[in-house]
Amino acid sequence: LWYQVDERDADAASFFYFMGLAARKAAPRYRRPLPLLTPEYGFGVATFARSYFETLYARLKPPCVLVFDNYQEIPSDSSVHDAIRIALSVLPENLTAMIISRTGPPAALATLHAENRLHLIDWSDLKLTFEESRDIATIQKVGALSDELCRRLHETAGGWAAGLVLLVRALRAGSISPKGLKLLTPGNVFDYFGNELFDRLDPLQQDFLLKTAVVPKMTPALAERLTGNSAAAKILSHLNRRNYFTEKRTQPEVVYQYHALFREFLLTRAEKQFKPEEMARLRLDAARLLEASGQIEEAAELFLQAGAWKDLMPLIRAKAPVLISQGRRTMVEQWITAAPAVLRQSDPWVNYWLGTSRLASNPTESRVLFERAFELFAEVGDETGTFLAWSGAVQAYFYIFDEFSTLDRWIAWLDQKGGKDAAFPSPEIALIVAAGMIRALSWRNPVHPQMQDWVDKGFALARGSTDVETCARVFTNAAVHCIWKGMFDECRLLIGEMERMITDQAVSPLRALVMKHTEAMCYNALAEFKPQARQAVSEGLEMANGSGVFAINPLFYNQGVISSLNDAEVELAGEFLARLEKTLRPGSRAHAGNFHYLSACHFLQKRKVPQALAAAQKSLALAQETGVPVSEVLARLALVQALYESNALNEAERELATAKQAILRTGSLYFEYLHGLAEASFQYALKNEDAGRACLRRALTLGRQQGYTTLLYFWRPQVMSRLCAKALAAGIETEYAQDLIRKLHLAPDLEALALENWPWPVKIHLLGGFQIFIDGKPVRFSGKVQKKPLLLLKALVALKDGEAQAEQLEDVLWPDVEGDVARRAFETTLHRLRKWIGYPDALRFSNGLAEMDRALCWTDVWAFERLVEEAGSEERRGRAERALELTGQAVILYKGALLPGDANEPWTMSPRERLRRRFLRCIIWLGRRREAAGEWQKAVACYQRGLEVDDICEEFYQRSMVCYQRMGRIAEALAVYERCRRVLPAVLGVKPSPNTLAVY
Repeated sequence: LWYQVDERDADAASFFYFMGLAARKAAPRYRRPLPLLTPEYGFGVATFARSYFETLYARLKPPCVLVFDNYQEIPSDSSVHDAIRIALSVLPENLTAMIISRTGPPAALATLHAENRLHLIDWSDLKLTFEESRDIATIQKVGALSDELCRRLHETAGGWAAGLVLLVRALRAGSISPKGLKLLTPGNVFDYFGNELFDRLDPLQQDFLLKTAVVPKMTPALAERLTGNSAAAKILSHLNRRNYFTEKRTQPEVVYQYHALFREFLLTRAEKQFKPEEMARLRLDAARLLEASGQIEEAAELFLQAGAWKDLMPLIRAKAPVLISQGRRTMVEQWITAAPAVLRQSDPWVNYWLGTSRLASNPTESRVLFERAFELFAEVGDETGTFLAWSGAVQAYFYIFDEFSTLDRWIAWLDQKGGKDAAFPSPEIALIVAAGMIRALSWRNPVHPQMQDWVDKGFALARGSTDVETCARVFTNAAVHCIWKGMFDECRLLIGEMERMITDQAVSPLRALVMKHTEAMCYNALAEFKPQARQAVSEGLEMANGSGVFAINPLFYNQGVISSLNDAEVELAGEFLARLEKTLRPGSRAHAGNFHYLSACHFLQKRKVPQALAAAQKSLALAQETGVPVSEVLARLALVQALYESNALNEAERELATAKQAILRTGSLYFEYLHGLAEASFQYALKNEDAGRACLRRALTLGRQQGYTTLLYFWRPQVMSRLCAKALAAGIETEYAQDLIRKLHLAPDLEALALENWPWPVKIHLLGGFQIFIDGKPVRFSGKVQKKPLLLLKALVALKDGEAQAEQLEDVLWPDVEGDVARRAFETTLHRLRKWIGYPDALRFSNGLAEMDRALCWTDVWAFERLVEEAGSEERRGRAERALELTGQAVILYKGALLPGDANEPWTMSPRERLRRRFLRCIIWLGRRREAAGEWQKAVACYQRGLEVDDICEEFYQRSMVCYQRMGRIAEALAVYERCRRVLPAVLGVKPSPNTLAVY
């Protein structure tokens, strides 16, 4: 593959474009072209180059040599040198690369040279030796030459083979004498032969050479039209055959090209022979001929040299779309900016294409150019240009990511044109405008009356379009709108469409990454797809690393934060946040606001409330400055939480009301749902139970109707867990709350321990009897159930409630077996128990410790003891009401003695008695508190509850009698005594104590 480098290759995008054309000729069986270096690769050119050349090498059939000729044409500051360095570093062993240059290797290749991976063949290696010069001269002269003459020829040519051949031919033709050789030096040999050749031609041929020198290459037909010389083909053929500095190529038609030094010589002569206006006219004629023959870049260069702006501007208008699509935006920008400002600023299309060229590199200036183009198009009534400039200006906002409030102007203009019913010049233009309007409205005015109409129009146009890039923009912009609106069913459909387009490789790498990000965003909105959300983030970053398109990475970091927070992986969220922070740039306040919002969420989960408050306040300020309603809502909801956690309840209440008004400006049912949950949480915190239940009922009813099962954006799992527990306790949307718990994998908090309807995967009752529930269904034991696994389960719960050393369990189950035999039996039994339960993670064994997963398994023993311990803690903190509430819940859980069916098992006696004593203390403490408050009936109910479970506790009888006496219900007090007098002798064989008789 022989690649002829020229001045156009200074631009990396042009280099890769032309390299792709050369690759297509070298490997025509590959139909899929090599990628183009478009602006999205700006931060990953090295990755792009590596992937590009690895793909190219895979297409070349070895043995093969890749040659870069005239490499000196690439300027020293061009990034192409780095691309070539990468190309050489990944070159496989069965391929060879050569660089031909009149200058030494650039600095970018120095490392390869130092590592001996690049071998340098310089002039000292290439120039002829005296012996080689003598042999060549002898062959060319066709006769013997003296050593002195051969040495003179050798020294004059300076080892230059072509120069030596020309000198010998000149001697043979008599055009130079041996004495004349003494007047020549190696430095002026070329000038001599240039003049010698030129001067021997007739005036018509000289005129031909001077005029054709202005074009870098030519066909005979073009040369004839440029010079008016009908002998053009013969002249060029003669020069080539005579080796007079003229190369001939067939590609597929015959093309001639002067040697670079010869062309330079001719151009110098032409500048002297022709007047400036004649040279300008010659360049203009040549440029027009080149343009007509499709040599656009060469034509533009001559138009520039000739100052022919009126010819250059139409060429730019005509060819800019293709060149920009090929990634060669720099070239277009250079052409435009070379023109006088007064000309380019008054041309709408030139402004439009310059804006397009600068969209990725300088979006702020790009927007100004689009605005100017928009005004100019409107003045001349060019509807196509006006709509395209409108679309460009709107797109620029999302590259700048700031000042969204000024989008109102562009939305209003399109509304005045008829909105979705505007008279678009074509369906293609309508699709482009729809993509922009969907995004503009989503970010700036989501309650616009035509918001959904625009989405529908975009979908309808996309179905009949072959413009996959714009179709992809419609899908991604609509997906974001659906997420913010809470239209998650539509999100699922869009995910499928986007996955198909990515799989089919129908879109550019940038667009594929945008769709993958939107896919991650959709998955993050759907709780049941949390693993897919994380996978989409991972795949997106891998795609970016593989392609070199890193422009979308900040968006993947954003989704990584949300995914990690939804999974309560706070440290991982912090890592994504750190990576996101490094991508922030000045002048992009919306990005900064999003970062501070996510930081607030992160700090809240880490319980760093002051930092969360500061971050939420920054996020809100930036959201208001940039004018994005959705961002304002999210920032306010995060601020509500931070204020609540800061105990600034009045401020939190005011902010909650303000957030409600902000939500109305989004028209989002999903945000209403989030607000309702926040308000419910707030009311519960204020002990407004009735108001809390009302808010919770409204939110969960809306959530059930819309199918919301998500932690997207700001809801902390522990907050959602608490609210679901409140809902289950109050019978609010029970099935929906249980579904939320399952899909969100919510860990139970203290509220959940006493709830019978919390959807624990595994529930184990040991108090008052042994019973197991798996996924809410009671397990019926049959003869097939082995006793050892069940006994292991009972012992694990009873001995230390879900956590015990293996040795302790082995002593219970296999008291007569020791050592390794007991351990193998234990491990086998544990395996069988896991399999039987159906949740392998419910039981863990590591480092000799067996334990149950508290998030998967509930036991009444653990719940009872945890509630009792928390009640004691609350009492010590002075929170008597909370202590009473928790103790009451614990008392309800205690249904009777531990494992009454295993009463004869020695290992059950100690935990059974321990639990019984805790229960008795709870009843007495609770009853005494009720008595102290004068709540005699509640106290009696408490003692009666104790007697239902344990009717031999004499203190229960005593306190019941006291309470009845205080209420003046003497007959009922007597009945209690009579019951005591019957039970104690029957069960314990004792009479009532003197204390009981004293109360009686």
